[in-house]
Amino acid sequence: MEDSSNTTQTRSTSNTNSNQNEQHQSIQGFLIANRIDSILWLIRLYIIFSSLIFFVPLFGTDLGASSYKKVLIGSAAISALRLHQRLPRIQLTIQFAKDLLLQDSFHYLIYSVLFLTANSTSMVLLPILLFAVMHATSYTQKVLNINRSSSFLALKLRQLINKIDQPETQQQLLQFIATIEIMVFFTTILMAFSGQGTILTPLFYYRFLQLRYTSRRNPYSRLVFSQFRLGIEQLACHPKCPSIVRRVLYGVVSIANRLSPSYA
Repeated sequence: MEDSSNTTQTRSTSNTNSNQNEQHQSIQGFLIANRIDSILWLIRLYIIFSSLIFFVPLFGTDLGASSYKKVLIGSAAISALRLHQRLPRIQLTIQFAKDLLLQDSFHYLIYSVLFLTANSTSMVLLPILLFAVMHATSYTQKVLNINRSSSFLALKLRQLINKIDQPETQQQLLQFIATIEIMVFFTTILMAFSGQGTILTPLFYYRFLQLRYTSRRNPYSRLVFSQFRLGIEQLACHPKCPSIVRRVLYGVVSIANRLSPSYA
């Protein structure tokens, strides 16, 4: 009887190990078959980890400062890989330059490089972190589907991913990112006046905002700008708004309209 019981346990353990090996091989095969996407996924996980170290400075300011740079370098690497996927062949033509300017990855390559030379600012990392979370969750879901694990951690992770993947959540996150992108512009102006950055930073960042405004794949910058203008106009039309403030608000709207790029 003891020999029979031991044999059954041995077979069960063998089957479990065999299933685990098959799952490991299938995940490994999936990652290898999708090399670039897997590399992007790993970089995004690293961005999330480094961002948490920066925002929760439990390990000292030096590590937080280095994590800030690592997040921006990781973002630049992702943008470069995404550009390679979308525009694999570099051409010295006007059409290629136009196509390059339309790519969201090129926009964030400029964004990442621009702030590598400036002092660390928490708000700068928020769009990068949120984009990393959004894109990493979808790929993590694919890995979990291959793993088919039913552990407590896997179940909680699936629940979190399902919440993030909801269309309403995605739209709210993209709109929040667009809002942060606009607010960073005012941060660059304060940085320039306080000596934490140069006057070139807001000038280059203004060009970044123009590219985001004309993005074909991301309409949320235009949406947020429209909401800001509507809110300012409603404030200016309020009966209790002083006349001098009203003129300033309308002046801001007028300047913004003149500076905003045309979009077809």
